[in-house]
Amino acid sequence: MKLSLLLLVLIGSSLGSTAQNTLLFEDFNSGMPTWGFFNEDGLTPNSAVSYINDAWVISEDTDSTGMMDSCAISTSYYDPAGQSDDWLVLPAITLGSNGNYLFWDAKSEDPSFPDSYEIWVNTTGGNVSNFVDSAFYEVNNENPYWQSHVVELDSFANQTIYIAFRNVSNDQFILFLDNIHITEFDPLSVGATIENDLSIYPNPSQDVVYVEGLSKGSVYVITDMTGRQILTGTYQESIDISELNSGNYLLGIKSPGSEFSFSRFIKN
Repeated sequence: MKLSLLLLVLIGSSLGSTAQNTLLFEDFNSGMPTWGFFNEDGLTPNSAVSYINDAWVISEDTDSTGMMDSCAISTSYYDPAGQSDDWLVLPAITLGSNGNYLFWDAKSEDPSFPDSYEIWVNTTGGNVSNFVDSAFYEVNNENPYWQSHVVELDSFANQTIYIAFRNVSNDQFILFLDNIHITEFDPLSVGATIENDLSIYPNPSQDVVYVEGLSKGSVYVITDMTGRQILTGTYQESIDISELNSGNYLLGIKSPGSEFSFSRFIKN
């Protein structure tokens, strides 16, 4: 499973330089960070999952046992049955002016008991009481395999924010979370040249683009040449670009277990 997330952009002839600013990255391979963990449901885990004795705990990735690859897990399998209300709150993050994104990987352990969770954001503090109104993003019935996700955070540009993952599953099983990555990037400095890691075709295109060798379920981000998000979604068999204005765009692709790849394409 994913051991790193990289967005590779080469600026001019200075190889290895980057227009990405990583604001936070956590793969849980060095243990559980000192974040906020809040068990708000007060329920007792079933004996089968009694080792999950906090809102979130460290666990080995069951898809890559013996590889020292860890992740965070939370349960909603209680005795008696009930709904989870377990929070994982990230430390304060100060966003940039543009191109702010949150990436993460998640999966449900059992396909018969798919887990659901929410992303919450606030600008006031890292306690549960600071998260009010409504969730910023929701995932219902997470896939039983590692799924990459991405959301744009530019509505909070230039602000210091707190982000929380909240397990809201009702009598399901185990939710896995990994590779939390918050990044700010400006893909086009003057004279920038982009290393084309993706094989995009047709390019230029008018209606749809395809990515050679890409499996279904990868997440994609399309930005304009200032880094402003235009489209985001999950790749199936193609990407519909028919509604885009003519011009140059950047396509970023992230699959679980792989690095982030980034390339330029042209919409006719």
